Amino acid sequence: MGRGAHFSIFDDTMADANTRQTIEAQAQALCEPLIAAEGLELLDLEYVREQGGWILRLFIDLPAGVVGVEECARASHAVDRALDVEDFIPTGYALEIASDGVVVEVEGAGPFRIAFKDIAKAHLQFEP
Repeated sequence: MGRGAHFSIFDDTMADANTRQTIEAQAQALCEPLIAAEGLELLDLEYVREQGGWILRLFIDLPAGVVGVEECARASHAVDRALDVEDFIPTGYALEIASDGVVVEVEGAGPFRIAFKDIAKAHLQFEP
């Protein structure tokens, strides 16, 4: 009889809370100084499975300004190679860099930042 094929599948059942926490902690330790060296701040990160597959999402901020496409690209370039070299994530994943969300001007209190991940639902309303 021939040998059967052996497959290793990393899915939600194998990615329990401890595994995700471990991956997130390793990513935080690796990425935070690299992003700081770019003049940016790593606010948070998450390792999640979404419809398209696994995602390592980093939320960044620019302490002295607004995060734009250029800052996201700098952060991505800063961490991409290091993540490949360290290779501690056991499956294919997409790296996403996100900004600190939206800034709401609160009368009498100044600007208040809300991260996209903390917004469940929003509606855009134009003022005339």
